[in-house]
Amino acid sequence: ALSKAIRLAHRVTQASPQELLTRGRQFWYGCRNWVGARNGGSALSANGHRRALLLGGQADLTKWWQQRRTQWFLSEQRVDRLRSAAKVDASELAWVIGCADEVLSDRLPLFSYGSISYAGPDRWHSDPILGKVADKKFHGLIEYLNPEVVGDSKHVWEPNRFAWATWLGLAYRITGEARYADKFRAWTLDWFRDNPYPIGINYCSALEVAFRNYAWIW
Repeated sequence: ALSKAIRLAHRVTQASPQELLTRGRQFWYGCRNWVGARNGGSALSANGHRRALLLGGQADLTKWWQQRRTQWFLSEQRVDRLRSAAKVDASELAWVIGCADEVLSDRLPLFSYGSISYAGPDRWHSDPILGKVADKKFHGLIEYLNPEVVGDSKHVWEPNRFAWATWLGLAYRITGEARYADKFRAWTLDWFRDNPYPIGINYCSALEVAFRNYAWIW
C-alpha cells in the first residue's frame, strides 16, 4: 500500500494542471457510478452519457449525442453484394461458416491456444487458461493486472471484444440460416445481463470498451 501511495504521489507531481483537472472529473464521475451500482441502479442512461461527455469537456460529442438518430446502414442491395462476393471464393466461405459453427458449439479461438470451450455462468469474467474468475464488482476496485486475482486479463477480454460476432453475421447473411442470428442474440443478451454497467472486469479498460463497440457496429 505504501509503495502504491508513493507511485501515486510521484505521478501527481509529474502531471499538468489540465491533466489533474480531467482525471479529477473522471474520478468524480466514476465515484458516482460506484454509488449508483451499490444502490442497485446504473448510470448508463441518456443523461448519464451526457454528463460524462460534459465532464470530459467534449462539447461536440455532447451535441452529437443529443441530436443522434438511429438508422440501419446495411441495405438489401449491400447484403446482395456481400453474398455474391463471399460465394466467389468457396474456401473463404467454408472458413467463415466453420468459424461460425464453432461459436454455435460454444467454442472460441483464444490466441495460440486454439479452440477453447466457452461455456458456463462465469464465461464473460473468466480466464479459461489459468482458471481464474474476476469478481463481479465495481470495475474501479478490480485489480485487473493482478494474475492472482483475475488470471491474465487479456484472456478474459479477448472473447468480450465480440470479434466472433462478425462470423455469425456473415454466416447468417450468406446462408440465411436463423441459427446464426439466434446465437448472436442469445450471447449478446447474456453478456448484457452478466455485465451491468459499471460492474465487472470488462469495464476496466476504455480500449476494450472501444473494441467491443466497433465489433457491434460491424
